[in-house]
Amino acid sequence: MKYLVACLAISLSLFGVTSSHEDNSATADSANQDQARIISLQFEPIVNENEKITFVQGQDKGEVIERRKIADGEFFLYKKANDLYEELYGGLRIGEKDYHFGQIGYGNDTSAITIESVEALGRKLLKVNGFRGANYRVTYYLHLQNQVPSVFLYVDGGAHYEGELDGDPVIIGSHAASTSFQTILYRMEGEKLVFADLNKQLHEADSVRVTDNLLFEVRHQADSIPQLYTYQNKRLLPLTRTAPVSE
Repeated sequence: MKYLVACLAISLSLFGVTSSHEDNSATADSANQDQARIISLQFEPIVNENEKITFVQGQDKGEVIERRKIADGEFFLYKKANDLYEELYGGLRIGEKDYHFGQIGYGNDTSAITIESVEALGRKLLKVNGFRGANYRVTYYLHLQNQVPSVFLYVDGGAHYEGELDGDPVIIGSHAASTSFQTILYRMEGEKLVFADLNKQLHEADSVRVTDNLLFEVRHQADSIPQLYTYQNKRLLPLTRTAPVSE
């Protein structure tokens, strides 16, 4: 009888050790999976290569269709001569000089084109919102230094947010492309403006959308359940819950 009790005790002990080991292994595997899903973002310098982000001073600004007073001068909208598409371009008049920048609309309706002073990425900037299609927004952040304007940042698709993210001053550009969202995060490293394309860095995600409470809703395939990430110290950390699309 004592022999049977001893064998039973040994068997139960071994079973307990085995179960505990399996539980610990499962916990470790889950932790490793969560760690693997943390995305360390790689930021690249912005390269100012084209006319979208380079001011050009010109003498002939075409037909000026609207002027708006701003603190440092005048913002105006104009059309180029013989333009069949009636595209609208933006310009600044500082002192006696006119400075032109890129297309910010078309037609005669200028109500969707706005200009305001903002503080973003540690700088005082002029923010110009415009459009190049019915659902195609564009944003220019203009910098004035010694009465000379320049384009600090051009956001193709439009800016969604400027402010702080985990204490880090950022600008978030986000726009819908068909049923998907494309999102780019801009920040400063010293005096250098850098960016991270979140769709590419999140394993070529089908969609990355910024929610109203500044979480990142990621969908890896068109029909997959969205996963929420939060930004922390130049990383995207997965949350344990998914988000409704309307959040």
